[in-house]
Amino acid sequence: MNAVQPSKHEKMPNDRHTLAMGRAAGVTIEDDPCLGWFQDESYGDSQFSFTLFCKVADMIKLSSRFALVASGFTYLVCCVGLSACSAIAADPSDDKIKVLIVDGQNNHGDWPKITAMLKQYLETTDKFSVDIERSRYTWKGEDWLKDFSLDDGKKYQVVKRARTDPDFKPDFAQYDVVVNNFGYGAADWPADTQAAFTQFVNEGGGFVSVHAADNCFPNWREYNEMIGLGGWGNRNEKSGPYVYYDEKGEIVRDDSEGSGGGHGPQHEFQLAVRDTEHPITKGLPKSFLHAKDELYERLRGPAINMNILATAFASPKRKGSGRHEPTLMTIDYGLGRIFHTTLGHATYSCECVAFVTTFLRGTEWAATGEVTIEVPEDFPTADKAVSRKFAVSRNFEMAAATEAKAAQQAPQVQKLEDGFIPLFDGKTLEGWTSAHSKGEGDWGPYSVNEAEQAIHVYAGREANSKQSTDCLVSDQQFSHFILKLEYKWGENRYAPRTNWDRDAGLLFHVHGDLTKVWPFSLEMQIGESPGDKPDAKGAKGRFHSGDLFVLGRHLRTDTPRDGKFYLKDAKRRAGGGVRTHLGVEKPKGEWNEMEIRVHGSEKATFIFNGEVVLETFNFTQENKQGEKLPLSKGHIGLQAEWAELMYRNIRIKELPAE
Repeated sequence: MNAVQPSKHEKMPNDRHTLAMGRAAGVTIEDDPCLGWFQDESYGDSQFSFTLFCKVADMIKLSSRFALVASGFTYLVCCVGLSACSAIAADPSDDKIKVLIVDGQNNHGDWPKITAMLKQYLETTDKFSVDIERSRYTWKGEDWLKDFSLDDGKKYQVVKRARTDPDFKPDFAQYDVVVNNFGYGAADWPADTQAAFTQFVNEGGGFVSVHAADNCFPNWREYNEMIGLGGWGNRNEKSGPYVYYDEKGEIVRDDSEGSGGGHGPQHEFQLAVRDTEHPITKGLPKSFLHAKDELYERLRGPAINMNILATAFASPKRKGSGRHEPTLMTIDYGLGRIFHTTLGHATYSCECVAFVTTFLRGTEWAATGEVTIEVPEDFPTADKAVSRKFAVSRNFEMAAATEAKAAQQAPQVQKLEDGFIPLFDGKTLEGWTSAHSKGEGDWGPYSVNEAEQAIHVYAGREANSKQSTDCLVSDQQFSHFILKLEYKWGENRYAPRTNWDRDAGLLFHVHGDLTKVWPFSLEMQIGESPGDKPDAKGAKGRFHSGDLFVLGRHLRTDTPRDGKFYLKDAKRRAGGGVRTHLGVEKPKGEWNEMEIRVHGSEKATFIFNGEVVLETFNFTQENKQGEKLPLSKGHIGLQAEWAELMYRNIRIKELPAE
């Protein structure tokens, strides 16, 4: 056992019916510390207390005289009490582990579908019965709530900002284990609900924390002790240490200053099992490949009574910490067992057999202390991730039909040419960061338009309203590449540019402070102006598609004055650019194809709708000593500048350095 702080007690599996009877009778662990399990088959050291039996006797209408007689015969009391509990629990459904999934507010927009997936995964084993309790105020997830609504008679309200639901009061005591699918940004639960949940776990209830559930409730002390480690929500050194494995295979508790929580771009990654004898991980390969997901890193927290089951290496090549980060953990809290998985960012992550298997086994263990669910034959290997496409069933047939219809009606995304990889999958904005982002899951004015499989800028914003500019920057950097994308203008413009020509830009070699909306970079202009035609009367801001803008006073480019593109100002610095006369943009509402070919610091070619509109050369950046250094790589950026538009089919092909 690699417990970060050793457990003070060893727990035996709970007798779920006994524990439920005790709670129903009003007897808590404080009344009878032995409630919930038996230390040996003779029950000699763990008999029902007289307090519990009297209350159970009252529940089953036994006479008080019988209870008093029974008090003189401890063994008889125990046997009769057990028989009474068994009789009351005769319903066959009671043989199943009772699971409650709680959700309602999560920055991960597909949380309603993920809840449905978790429920179906559990019920398919025929070992669990599952209920869902949802907060009345729901935040994010609007696109999925219609398809994965709950037929529970409650009225739900979608809110723009997470809000505490004062009526969110699940009856935790009726369940063996609670699965939390709340996430980053969720509003706090009511104080009495927090207290009830803390009591539930402390008295032996199971708890499963899935992915972003370790982002929420940063100010709830007991919750942070239950999850062991958490991230975001202003967690820092006051929350507890960073915990990870070093290269020697030893656990490190790092108390240094710093914020908690982070991850690089999503990717497949390998998990290494650290505890091969724990019931959850016993029988798993020592290492296995997990499907595309977020690899959480730099989590920090109390880490009390925590056992790390598996880790994953957050490679610096993927903007990672360079540490072996905990991914699967167990925590003891009072008499309760907690299984904490950082996996499960998106629906495709939850389709991985590694996620499904560890989630099921972890939930069973949290409820019972044992694992009977087998490791499937198609479990991933060290070099191959395996996923099963989720097929909606049971109460979600309508959602399945909706998904199938949407798939038929969705536009056909252009097939990738040889060597190209997508920078946007048409479903999520993972792999990109907004300059104005307020935290994980916030992309400012950028959102996904699933019908168009596009990044939609200023979607749903009222025309002529005041909006902010922004820049969506790729997590990855590139040097030699061909980048292609499509864009089209929407209808709306926004203050303060309600009477300007629409404009935006494709940035490359982005570097420096990425929180700036005009970061240091070179820009291929996207503009509404019709090239060399006269400016429209009354319009301001004439921008031509294909103009070059140089964003940064320390940057320079060279462009020959050969007249090919009617260029002027061969060398331009900050705020300026090289203008092209060519008007090759299609009318508003039609898709335009952009292509840019970049060869490190040597050359860039701008192509609009198949026509070369500009070439520029020799990109340099000047340091503080006045030295000119090559500008050879950087991030990709997509601008938002007070005009509605969409980007789609964003793909890139990296080229060998010449």
